[in-house]
Amino acid sequence: MVNILSKIATKKDLSLFKSEIEILISSLYKYQEDGLENALNSEVRSWVAEEIRKNLKNHDKVEEYLKSIIKDTESIDFINITLAYEPSQASLEKISSWVKTNIGEKILLDIEYDPSLLGGAKISYKGRYLDATLKRQIESYFDTQRDVIVSKLKSYGIL
Repeated sequence: MVNILSKIATKKDLSLFKSEIEILISSLYKYQEDGLENALNSEVRSWVAEEIRKNLKNHDKVEEYLKSIIKDTESIDFINITLAYEPSQASLEKISSWVKTNIGEKILLDIEYDPSLLGGAKISYKGRYLDATLKRQIESYFDTQRDVIVSKLKSYGIL
């Protein structure tokens, strides 16, 4: 399962992956003897089919194996990251790789997009929260320097 998880970066990716596994499970009943192979060839992404085929060599009971994949996904944690931009696939892979290396293999990204942040990120994980956004830094600066800024604006005749 860890090898498969290494190819999944986000909560959205996991949802798609789980739906593909559900399709494979239902293919065991929908079609005749070639149902699973037909589904692997036409209804799931190629890398998923490749990983399933590779791992099925070590399992006698196909349905049990596929259901164990779904069960394994239930123990996955998510780290919520809100960014000021929509990250590219390459960015997601870099962030995911860092998280898996430094925090744990069974942690996926739950990415949100909020352009009002201006830059940086908000991160929350297991009750911890970090606001490292440009918006927060600017607001903090203006809060601490309000009197100086107002004084300067008055001296320039703006206020």
